Amino acid sequence: VTKLLVSSLVLVLAEQGKLDVDTPIVVYEPRFSEAEWDASCITLRQLLSHTSGLDGEILREAVDNDLTTSQYLAIFNEKKQVDEPGKRFSYCNNGYLVAARVVECVVGMSWTEALRKYVLCSLELNDVSLLPGDVTGFVKAIGHVVNGEGDRGFTAHKREYVLPACCAAMGTTPMMTVTQLLQFAASSFFAEGPRIFSNKTRHSYVAPEVRLPDGAALGTRGWGLGPAIFNWGGTTLYGHDGDTDTFLSYLRVEPRSGVGVALLTNGGSSADLAQDVFSEIFGRLIDVRPPCPRPAQMPDRGHDLAPYVGRYVRQGLEIQVSIVDGCLKVRSPNANGPLLREGGHVFQNQRAELKAPIRLEFGD
Repeated sequence: VTKLLVSSLVLVLAEQGKLDVDTPIVVYEPRFSEAEWDASCITLRQLLSHTSGLDGEILREAVDNDLTTSQYLAIFNEKKQVDEPGKRFSYCNNGYLVAARVVECVVGMSWTEALRKYVLCSLELNDVSLLPGDVTGFVKAIGHVVNGEGDRGFTAHKREYVLPACCAAMGTTPMMTVTQLLQFAASSFFAEGPRIFSNKTRHSYVAPEVRLPDGAALGTRGWGLGPAIFNWGGTTLYGHDGDTDTFLSYLRVEPRSGVGVALLTNGGSSADLAQDVFSEIFGRLIDVRPPCPRPAQMPDRGHDLAPYVGRYVRQGLEIQVSIVDGCLKVRSPNANGPLLREGGHVFQNQRAELKAPIRLEFGD
């Protein structure tokens, strides 16, 4: 959800004439001209909509070392361009760190200081924690996981990697309460009440920059300049999810009715909880519910499954797909067992403890 803070800040500054989302970012940060990726063709619009073509994986060097943001960007600048800017959608954490650096160059202060000055203070959200030291004196939640299979006990969770403070613009350290998150969301998505930018800018904020196929995550049909766009039975909602070291957050907003729901969790099967909470509240208030996954077919033994077999790796996650007894099987931290075809290149792995299946979509 932090990415909504970053994107809102960018649009506030754009509305004030301090920057332009369609100007190449190298204009604002000349040192990007030294990067292996082509900063002369990348804009803030592409960074915010995940269409920049940059490598989106979090650098292992940042995980293993306590890097500053400048050190992180210096290493990232050595990465090659993955795709042509504007060509396709690919969720990109690093793009938001680059966007935050552009903000710093424009306003001459850290992006967190700019966020507090240009966004949070205007909403009187003075207690939002943007850095680790800001939480001193507040009651804090600790991430946890279930102890063992079938055990109802919990334990504090330490992930294989934890994002350092230099990755804050990706979603590492900014923290707020549900009330604060909803207050911020109302100022970004609702036409009435306290607003951080004009209705014209708000329309640009939520207008689809990318349209996603039906096989995308449940209900997600596109992306604006920061917000994900959801289609729930013909009703359009906006929002974002977040995941940092067992802390998962969910935000959905339906602007026309003025209804917004936020859920902040620190462990457990929160995706199912979010589905239940959204169904209950939106269902009661405006008779709209998130879509349910389509039921999967039986294990697929009648097609050529070899193209799906392989080892899929990104930072902090490895997925192994193999053929066992003539059908696909998956092995990963979140999914284990047979893959059932939902349709096209979309497969499901149903875990007994979860209501909603784990879904995997393979490219052509």
